[in-house]
Amino acid sequence: MADANARSAELVLALVTGAGPGHHHLVVSAHLDGDNQAAGTSWTSDGIGFGFHEDPTPAAAIIGVALTADTVGGIVLHTAEENDRGTLRGWARTSIPLREPKVFSAYCVGAAGEPMPPQPDTSYADASLLSAP
Repeated sequence: MADANARSAELVLALVTGAGPGHHHLVVSAHLDGDNQAAGTSWTSDGIGFGFHEDPTPAAAIIGVALTADTVGGIVLHTAEENDRGTLRGWARTSIPLREPKVFSAYCVGAAGEPMPPQPDTSYADASLLSAP
């Protein structure tokens, strides 16, 4: 578990440092012990430094357990830019980058396959490969 905790901390730091300038909101989810678990955190970055608005520990803990259990899970990062536009990126199984069509589909297709409207003023983008900073 120590390796998973270290890896989850590395992934959170990679997300935070790789997100760039703006206000960011991160949601992590995983299917654990027959239940869906989720946690989030947010931070603001000027592109040089960053400051958390909530403790990132719960999100990192879910990533750590998901890595250990090798379970279904994901990460979504929403970045709000200064012009009130937003960008959504996503990772499957806590670290596999999703391409823009998969991110769009995750947000714009309902559980029964019905189309849902995209979020206003939001673009859906390819996620980057997460690596330790």
